[in-house]
Amino acid sequence: MFGQHILRAFGKLYDYKINLGILRRLGALRPSRSGLVLALLLASVSASAQTGQEEPPEILTFLGRFHPLLVHIPIGFLFVAFMLEVFSRFQRYRELRHAVTFILLLGTISAVLSAVMGYFLSLSGGYEADTLFWHQWLGIGVAVLSVVAYVLKTNADRWPSFPGGRVYFPVFVLAVFLTMGAGHYGGALTHGSDYLTQYMPQPLRTLAGLPPRQKPVQSKPITNLAEAVVYRDIVHPIVETRCVSCHNPDKMKGDLRMDSPEQLVKGGESGPLFVAGNAQQSEMVKRLLLPEEHDDHMPPKGKSQLTKEQVELIRWWIDGGASFDKTVAQLQATPEVKVMLARLGNGAATDKPSGVMALKVPPAPAPLLGQLRQMGMGVTPVAQGSNLLQVKWWKKAEPAGKEPFVLMPKLAQQVTWLDLGNAQLPAEAWDVLPALKNLTRLHLQGSNVTDAVLAKLKGLPHLEYLNLYGTAVTDAGLGHLAGLKQLKSLYLWQTKVTPEGVRQLQQQLPDLRVDQGWAEKGEKAAAGVLGGLGK
Repeated sequence: MFGQHILRAFGKLYDYKINLGILRRLGALRPSRSGLVLALLLASVSASAQTGQEEPPEILTFLGRFHPLLVHIPIGFLFVAFMLEVFSRFQRYRELRHAVTFILLLGTISAVLSAVMGYFLSLSGGYEADTLFWHQWLGIGVAVLSVVAYVLKTNADRWPSFPGGRVYFPVFVLAVFLTMGAGHYGGALTHGSDYLTQYMPQPLRTLAGLPPRQKPVQSKPITNLAEAVVYRDIVHPIVETRCVSCHNPDKMKGDLRMDSPEQLVKGGESGPLFVAGNAQQSEMVKRLLLPEEHDDHMPPKGKSQLTKEQVELIRWWIDGGASFDKTVAQLQATPEVKVMLARLGNGAATDKPSGVMALKVPPAPAPLLGQLRQMGMGVTPVAQGSNLLQVKWWKKAEPAGKEPFVLMPKLAQQVTWLDLGNAQLPAEAWDVLPALKNLTRLHLQGSNVTDAVLAKLKGLPHLEYLNLYGTAVTDAGLGHLAGLKQLKSLYLWQTKVTPEGVRQLQQQLPDLRVDQGWAEKGEKAAAGVLGGLGK
């Protein structure tokens, strides 16, 4: 009964022409003229040629990105209007006809807006041409046919003898079919051409004439790690699962494909993807290391991100020459990389671990680990079967208390990786750093670390990696690092450190690689790079 009341309300609204009256008071044209104007608008948009600019104006890109938001609205309205139209042809549901025109009007307007926004989005490029062609023109077809169907419907309702009324329903049916086709090609643009058929059962694939389904790339233990080909067995599975979904023959974001070695070497619109032998100057690594919130970070925020280990393995491969046929045994590896490789090899490393990784330390007390986790610390082993730990502060959005850090000296032997990125710590928390003698990696990016805190690092003999990105440290703080003879990688993006301060530090630590950032658009790179990871 409630549904019938709603339908009668729609009917009364239409019978009294309230909806058309409101439109006219807002300055709207009569339906036939409105349809003509909308059709001309679509024709002008679809016929527009690009202006020859390498990139479209930012305002068009901004508007175009509303297309994914708008594109589902006309689908809903048009299908609801179509179903109401079908049922209204039965005497029992005759009252439904009064709602069709208004819902069709909403579907028509949203279809036109979606088509225009979609055209603006297509100007930014990065889409497979044939799929884009069909999606674009089917979408424009939906908008135009919706306009035509609306004009025919309104005129047929006004004048029962209107000859175009007979054409209305076939036009509407065609618009619905075009909607399904446009949706299919839109899905192919977003998810890949095999999105619909990727998990199709083999009998249906055979019936449809499709080739057998390829098994997805999976990382699995490598039985003979020394003879494993670095790219094929280690790097390619990472790229396949994290990058290829947006950089493939059907979807080439940034005019870049990453589905084959040849395409990796070719690069994209930003130039070569990597510089063989120099990961730090490689575009691929630069984008992987940017903060996730940065517009140029890859993969984009919201997508599955690479782990730190995966990034380090890619860096190691590039620093080793980015060869597509060298084996693990042919590349030098740092102790950290050896641990990562041991995981891939199910515990079988090419060489015995050295340095801190070779230390035999007792296991950490389980109750202590439980306390730290309850206080917001992530605590995990650095490798399977190892008692060495990596610790991460998770509660970045709130100021940290001193309580969890007061407990950490009790894990002085076990903690070797510490991540305090974006943490705002009290002074007492920083006082625990000198006790962590086995620390090899320290992430302090975005934290409230100061020059005085860096002075506390002097007694860390094994520290190899230090990230100070986005902090307030200066040249004075940098001077405290001169005694860290094992320090190999230092990140100083967006700090107050000067090139002169970096030069003086590198004179004392000639094997240190310092990264002060990478060139944004219109700016010059400020970083000088010396040395290499594992060299």
